[in-house]
Amino acid sequence: MRMSEPEPGPEPGDTGQLLTARLVVALLVWLGTAAVIFAAYGVVEGLWIWRYPLETRRLAHFGRDLTAALAGGIAAGLYLFGRVLPSLDRGLESESPERPDSAAASLREALAGWLLGLRWVAVLVSVAVVAFATRYGPRVESGSSPYLWAGVVLLFAFNTVLSLYGPRRIGSQDALLGQVAVDVAILAWLVHHAGGLSNPFAGFFVFHAAIAAVVLDPPWPRRAAVGIALFVLVLGVAEVTGWLPPGCVLDDGGVCVAPPADWMLQAATGTAIAVMVIVCGLIVASLVRVLHADRERLAAARAQIFAERMQEERMAVVGKLAAALAHELNNPLGAIALFAQHALESVRAQDPLHEHLGTVLRNAKLCKKIVRDLLEYARQRPPERREVLLAEIVADAERTLLPQAEDSGVTLRREDGADSRARVYGDPDQLRQVLVNLGLNAIEAMPDGGTLTFCLGRTEEGQLRIDVVDTGVGIPSAEQEWIFTAFHTTKPEGTGLGLTVARDLVAAHGGALAVTSAAGRGTTFTVVLPAHEPGAGGAGIREASWS
Repeated sequence: MRMSEPEPGPEPGDTGQLLTARLVVALLVWLGTAAVIFAAYGVVEGLWIWRYPLETRRLAHFGRDLTAALAGGIAAGLYLFGRVLPSLDRGLESESPERPDSAAASLREALAGWLLGLRWVAVLVSVAVVAFATRYGPRVESGSSPYLWAGVVLLFAFNTVLSLYGPRRIGSQDALLGQVAVDVAILAWLVHHAGGLSNPFAGFFVFHAAIAAVVLDPPWPRRAAVGIALFVLVLGVAEVTGWLPPGCVLDDGGVCVAPPADWMLQAATGTAIAVMVIVCGLIVASLVRVLHADRERLAAARAQIFAERMQEERMAVVGKLAAALAHELNNPLGAIALFAQHALESVRAQDPLHEHLGTVLRNAKLCKKIVRDLLEYARQRPPERREVLLAEIVADAERTLLPQAEDSGVTLRREDGADSRARVYGDPDQLRQVLVNLGLNAIEAMPDGGTLTFCLGRTEEGQLRIDVVDTGVGIPSAEQEWIFTAFHTTKPEGTGLGLTVARDLVAAHGGALAVTSAAGRGTTFTVVLPAHEPGAGGAGIREASWS
């Protein structure tokens, strides 16, 4: 299957330059929007507003400036989110079963970029709000203005440093946690010097708790919500007790809207904000956890579809190859084997030619086996199910294996236990093929003879279990994870398809095939099949699984 190559991601330096360029463009968008509004106002003022009294014109100027600031901030924010959210989507869609660590890093980088873009929008809004609070009215005490502008400058400087590092370097869990903490501290600084917790913008503490729930991994979202709530309560206590008296927000008459002395209002406001922080933080954290679970299920489904698509294409290729081989090779191989067999019958065993003809016959049969295995692997049909005794299938497999077992000095045994009457709802021919394949492998693993035992039983969940146990050479641990892989074999005359076909046939019956082995101590292949109640047809099946 031809897979599209992933696009290479930008280098850390390129990411920082790209983000800087986008921020410059966002600033130009803001200034351009404001310039358009100022130009439009100039035209309107020259035609109409100049006729009104000074107080009316000042109110119009206030509306012009407020409109320009808000419209510019919204336009710049829409631009940033239009550029950042696609990268967040790419991070969410980059889940790959082959590179989970890379996908997680890409997601954290996307979240960091999203948070950085959001923080720059906050800078623009902060500039607009502080400008109006200190210029028009004014709305804050004169002594608070330097502190408010210092907070804005601090937020701008912090964002600039993060932008220079780039999302890739600030996307770690510790870095994101630190960013949330700094943002909360700067918000507290601005709110404290503009009326304290009675300031309407104090509600943005809830917003920061929601941001933490989005960008942090569990269990940090809940811890962050609790931490922010405690911070708000401590700040409220400090303001109410007079240890850190807040600045005032002034009304039109220059009077504090919420004086620091009104401790009941301050305490109630602080408590309400703390409660909202915890409630909203926990709600958003729960929603994000559900979204992450859905994303993981989607990634697993995509991986399953990817694996099934590869299997289908591989089977199609193998099927075409097997059909071509069967058509082109079976007839000449049959002729070679037939004539070699006839020649062997007419040549004395002591003649050197007898050994050569035996080699020809043996290799001809091997080639026919390879073609047969390929056809079996490529043409696996759905099971033709019917109710059948499991012991009968095992007995048929034993009769098939008996001649080769006797030639190899292997003794066949069966332990039915209490499950001699156990039934399966499946294809007896396919299940017999599974047991024969496993039995042949076991006999080949005992070149000096041994014992091959078929043990019938049940799992703890009540599913049917067949253990194929040999006393052979065993399978090294390094080989055990590869034995079910198609075309992987350690035998000189093997095709590497027998165990693959057996596993696929068991899986088609809703079962599972596993192996336990130790070098020099024998091997046990375990077939687990769904339980079946007599007379229940397909309704009595329960899927087999491994605990």
